[in-house]
Amino acid sequence: MSDYVVMPKNDWQNIVDATKSKSGTSDKLKSGEVAPKILNIKTEPTLQNKVITENGTYTADSGFDGLGEVTVEVESSGGSSDLHFSETELFTETLIIE
Repeated sequence: MSDYVVMPKNDWQNIVDATKSKSGTSDKLKSGEVAPKILNIKTEPTLQNKVITENGTYTADSGFDGLGEVTVEVESSGGSSDLHFSETELFTETLIIE
C-alpha cells in the first residue's frame, strides 16, 4: 500500500488557497504544513465584557471581535435604566445608549 494520495491538482490548490486565506498567510505551503495551519485557524470570537455607566456610543476595544456581556447601569431622566445583554449575544456593530 502506498503512503501517497492522488487527487486532482485543482482540488489541492483550492484546499491550500482556502487555508492561506483563513490563516492570513500568503506564504507557499508544503503538504505537511496545511493541517497545522487549519488547526490554528481561530473559530471562536474574542468577546469583551463591558459595564456601561453613562450614555454614549460603545464598540469593542481593539483586539476584540465584538462585545460579549454588556451591563448597562445608566440613570435616565425618568429614574434608572438597567439593561443586561447576555454573553450569548455577539455585538459586532456599535451599541448606542441614550
